[in-house]
Amino acid sequence: MFWCNFIEKHYEDIIKELKTHPYFTTKKPQMRESDIDLKVRSSFALYSMDLLLNLYYIPVLNAAGKNTVQFLNSVEFFDYRENPTYQLEHLMFVEQIQDSNEFVSSALALQKDYNEKVSSYLLQCIVRHGLITRNDTRENTDRLESKFFPKAKKPLLIERAKDKYSKK
Repeated sequence: MFWCNFIEKHYEDIIKELKTHPYFTTKKPQMRESDIDLKVRSSFALYSMDLLLNLYYIPVLNAAGKNTVQFLNSVEFFDYRENPTYQLEHLMFVEQIQDSNEFVSSALALQKDYNEKVSSYLLQCIVRHGLITRNDTRENTDRLESKFFPKAKKPLLIERAKDKYSKK
């Protein structure tokens, strides 16, 4: 939690420093100060969430296996459904073990529950990663694409093709 505490204590200093980046200083005549502030804060938020997801993926990539998921699901003292963070981590595990039906049904169920922007963004990132890297049936892929990315089917198809080509 050191990173979170550091960010919380120095958030305004970090935002102030990010505003000095050349991207914002060269566009300063074109942008109002309030627009720059909003853009810096939203960019930092997205960067932080992406970093968080990458930190979550490290143990998932190293520990994902059908036995691990079965163990985590069956332990009585731990219920992943109680906490949104645990639900997202569980979805990551399911994505990695290639359980298509559970991945699709869990993602769609979480989408109904997540109204908060942060949770929705994290969920979309996990689903997008799954759509690009997994080999699901066309039916499951269509279900996820139509719910999460209805206007981005072609870019996802291109990303899937790039992913498959890079693995060869």
